Amino acid sequence: METADYNRTTFYNHYYDKFDLLDDITQELLDGFTESVRNSFKGYPLTQRKSMNASDITIFDYVYQNRRAISLCLQNDVQKRLILKSLDTIHQTLVETWTPIVHLTEKQISTDARIFTYTLAGMIQGWMEEKFVTPPDEVRAAFVSYHNQKL
Repeated sequence: METADYNRTTFYNHYYDKFDLLDDITQELLDGFTESVRNSFKGYPLTQRKSMNASDITIFDYVYQNRRAISLCLQNDVQKRLILKSLDTIHQTLVETWTPIVHLTEKQISTDARIFTYTLAGMIQGWMEEKFVTPPDEVRAAFVSYHNQKL
């Protein structure tokens, strides 16, 4: 309640308890995360072997801008659930985004999206563990460089 600057009455008019608020925050984070993944990688299905432009990749800006909320969500019991939902969100968003633009089987698209998901998630997880010390532009540049070298 302190973080949101709500008084107790206002809080309970909108939420049943703090877990209800946490669910709302988590869903907002995942919705924004979905949009950011879609916008960042819509032009880069792995099968097209296309070099990424760093300016297209906005996911790291989204994570950095929301680092405080993400950190708060990861300090309690919902950590594992949020991580699993985030992985599923990345994977599903990539599959939905890439399916109309590549001519592959559903299984191959899913496999490519899974590989990409874990590469991206590992990069974000490492960044979070260092408490976001590295600026987003450097993280983005490292990710893009890694991707482009794998082509």
